[in-house]
Amino acid sequence: MCLRNSHPRWAESMNGLIPTAEGFCDRVLLPPVHNKVISGFQALRKARAPVASLKPATERSRRTQGGLASHSATDAPIICNDESFADACHTLSTLQLAREENLQLKDEIRRSARKCSMANGLVLLTVWCLSLGVVEGAPINNTDLDYGILLDAGSSSTKLKVYSWTYPNANSSVPKVTLIPVQRNKFKPGLATFEGDIPGMTSYLAQILDVAKATVPAENHELTPLYVLATAGFRLLGIDGVREGMEDVEEILLNSTMHPFLYMEGGASVLSGEEEGVFAWIAANYLLGTFHDHRPDKDSVGILEMGGGSTQIAFIPHDPLLAEEFQITVGGRRYSLYVQSYLQFGLEAIRARVDQVLIDEQGGPEIEHPCMLTGDSRTVEISGNFSVTMNGSGNPEECWRIYRNLVASAPPEKCYLKPCAIGSVFQPSVLGTNFYATQAYKYPLRSVGAILNDSTLDLFFLWDKAEDFCTKAGVRQPAKGHVFLGKMTLSAYKYPLRSVGAILNDSTLDLFCLWDKAEDFCTKNLSEISPGGRKFASFDCADSLYIHALLTGPYGFVSNSKAIHVATKIDGNSIGKSDK
Repeated sequence: MCLRNSHPRWAESMNGLIPTAEGFCDRVLLPPVHNKVISGFQALRKARAPVASLKPATERSRRTQGGLASHSATDAPIICNDESFADACHTLSTLQLAREENLQLKDEIRRSARKCSMANGLVLLTVWCLSLGVVEGAPINNTDLDYGILLDAGSSSTKLKVYSWTYPNANSSVPKVTLIPVQRNKFKPGLATFEGDIPGMTSYLAQILDVAKATVPAENHELTPLYVLATAGFRLLGIDGVREGMEDVEEILLNSTMHPFLYMEGGASVLSGEEEGVFAWIAANYLLGTFHDHRPDKDSVGILEMGGGSTQIAFIPHDPLLAEEFQITVGGRRYSLYVQSYLQFGLEAIRARVDQVLIDEQGGPEIEHPCMLTGDSRTVEISGNFSVTMNGSGNPEECWRIYRNLVASAPPEKCYLKPCAIGSVFQPSVLGTNFYATQAYKYPLRSVGAILNDSTLDLFFLWDKAEDFCTKAGVRQPAKGHVFLGKMTLSAYKYPLRSVGAILNDSTLDLFCLWDKAEDFCTKNLSEISPGGRKFASFDCADSLYIHALLTGPYGFVSNSKAIHVATKIDGNSIGKSDK
């Protein structure tokens, strides 16, 4: 099996269709999660057969699980119940026994596997095992191109991603994938905002699909698969909310008058936080050549992701992995990752929690907000007609204190499996592992000046930069530690770090200076910020201080390194599930 602890339906299909030992999937690379939309629709185009009648014998509906991706898998085979597919399935069974005899047999295995996996609504998931990487740009002029559409439903927006792919030659089992430019690729707010509002959700999805229709050639519309992958925005809704939300999406997209594309029941699902981290880890290490050269585990890079609703960390630790293990197999080699996702610790979610802390402490209706620049203010609705006005006081030390309390590790007597990260969650040491950082880490860190010219984070000066940006008064700087931090993929970290100036011109995260950079940024009055940067200046200040508290606290990084690489892409290819 290519990926353990993944979607059960994907695991069922791959275990039943393709042998694991010496198998097809063991020889190919798992791609970034957004590549999952690619699949073998050439088989569908040739077969023109119905697809809804093929189901795994042990299939459990996603709706019964609230649309959430499960971390269990079954080895049950695919049972082809429709006579129209019997020949393909029987052929596949025969070919599995003799798959290595010649190239023609290998091609038959591939085409038959695609047909059965597609028929079970597994096209998007099977491509985790089939595709390598995405090259952004216009697709080549080829009438044999296939297309796929992915709606990447994040917590604050939905990104439209349209892919084309072809197989380089008749013997290739790995498609050449292209991410096609679209007229508009980001739609706000997040899809989860419309949970329970079918008219609103319908209108929202319609505008996205209109762009997709204009992108995919009309002659390919009916053969182009459409999938929706939701993340933390939906996970925050809980089991009932996820179930109802996914049912609403299904009801809309199964309506043939809504769009001309190929959408099958089960095509909308919620990605687990751990899967988000794993796919970003795979993408970064693939693009850096880790898998090609069969490098030792110690040469792999770690990942830090931060979205609006959740944050993830994934890496191969040097210490024994006592919990939170996530196993994957790439190129026949098994990797044991530490993966942890923290819901409610993404940038938008943690800001809301800070607001609530201040409201609880100060009451209202006027609140002094230490994480906002002096001269800035905003109104927050609490419930009904009650609202409070947040006025910036630019006190980075107080802001940092609140964040540090929110991400604090459990006391020793409640840290049952040591060491603990946030709360009582186990996390092995990050020491000795190189990391990469992408997505929303970049902007606040660059704003405060904590990212070096080579994309390295200067954590040491981040506090000073954020403090200076947030307030006019001098604020006592807390003691700094001395832990090494390697190259790390920062996700939502990118934006606040760039804004406060913690990212240097070469995009190196200046970890050593991160505190200083944040302090310097946060001591500013809003009027000192350029007009174009004022809208998000207070967020950049707050986010950079949060990043400092998170990295130097529960994650265990200390501020003496400049080796965190901040990037959303490697060689032009996206690292994570999506960019902010």
